[in-house]
Amino acid sequence: MLHAGVMKRCLVLVCLSWALVACGSDSPSQSEPTPTPSPSSAEARSAGAAEAAFGEWMNAENSGDCEVVKSRVTQPDMVDCDEVADREGSWDEFLDMNSLDFEVSITDDSAVIELSDEQGEQGLWDMQWVDGRWLIVSEADDI
Repeated sequence: MLHAGVMKRCLVLVCLSWALVACGSDSPSQSEPTPTPSPSSAEARSAGAAEAAFGEWMNAENSGDCEVVKSRVTQPDMVDCDEVADREGSWDEFLDMNSLDFEVSITDDSAVIELSDEQGEQGLWDMQWVDGRWLIVSEADDI
């Protein structure tokens, strides 16, 4: 089991990454249709697509939406919906967009989301391209 301090730092980083994704993405105006790339296209596997998928997962985590959380991870059966509900809104107080460095690295069918804050705390999330979309790699102990 992880030390409470490490868990708290990870939780803070997860919260901060949610803020970055939720507040920092550029969205097209409502009059412009959003292009939907085919699953085999380069855009679908892009860093932007991985970041968007990560953002969906983080927003679902923060809103307590278990069904969306399950849809964005590699092992949805391992998600405990009671725990997701317990975490609802718990990260709001940690949001500070100005202190984050957010990077996405892609290699073939894998991506890594790296988040760093101004204190040097880091969080890493592995993602996998599965059935035409990016999913958060989930291990039983991580959910």
